Amino acid sequence: MRRPLAATGPDTREASQAGFVLPTVLAVLIVVSGLAAAITLRTRATLALTAAARDRIVLDAETDGIVNLVGLWLAQEARGRAPASGLPLDGRAIRCPLDAGRTVTVAVQDQGGLIDLNASPRPVLEEALRRLGIGAGDALAVAAQIVDFRDPDDIPEPNGGAESRRYREERLGYGPRNAPFASPDEIDQLPAMTPATYARLRPALTVHGGTAGFDAARMEWRLAPLLPADALGPLAASRPSDGIRFEVTAMVVAGRGARSIRAGIVALDDPARPAGALLSWRRPTEWSAGEPLAGHAACGPIVALFGAAG
Repeated sequence: MRRPLAATGPDTREASQAGFVLPTVLAVLIVVSGLAAAITLRTRATLALTAAARDRIVLDAETDGIVNLVGLWLAQEARGRAPASGLPLDGRAIRCPLDAGRTVTVAVQDQGGLIDLNASPRPVLEEALRRLGIGAGDALAVAAQIVDFRDPDDIPEPNGGAESRRYREERLGYGPRNAPFASPDEIDQLPAMTPATYARLRPALTVHGGTAGFDAARMEWRLAPLLPADALGPLAASRPSDGIRFEVTAMVVAGRGARSIRAGIVALDDPARPAGALLSWRRPTEWSAGEPLAGHAACGPIVALFGAAG
């Protein structure tokens, strides 16, 4: 006997389709909800990043403005067209309150009397390095590698020099510049350099001194914590500063710890540039001028000229 066929009328088909459609719709809704949530989160993140980027641009512009302001002030002061700033010129920093809880910290380092990496002959480099507490052997090697880094030939200096072959042997992935140093930071590329030696040397170096010489007294405040007690003192090759080139470093700190640091070399002697023009810029990643002085007399004019509420 044949069994009757199962009913396949419209009601049965609709029930079957409903059973299939309902989970599908739920799955689609879940996916759409997830996409909507992701889009919302991404939009919020984008808006936050945009606001952060805007705030960063404003902060950088303010820091750049401070460096330019101090450079122009130094230039006008040198020409007798502005009152004396009273800013320390030996790298000591001052901190000034701005509006809305912000602060600006400024340090000015006279480049005269620092060790010029391009102008100093090797004997001056060796003596200066020893005075900075570098051991005799290391002082010879670092001085030799400074000369090799800047000279155009590929012949290593005696007593530890390094030309292209040495860099390849140590797998450094680069070689000597074979041209003048563009920045004192480049000493970090020397094969003989260590983090400790770099930290000791960097505050004493410049590429804007123009002549050979080293005046430890001008850097005593900044270098004393790094040096042996008997390391400081005049050198036979030391010279007084001519007071024409300075590095101005500024840091603006805003709310929630946001900050911007800029540094520029100010030239008072370049006939091809306006007074107070900046020869170069750099963006330090850390503040290295030590604990700043508070309540300095120069803060009043800086805050007033910056346009902030006192």
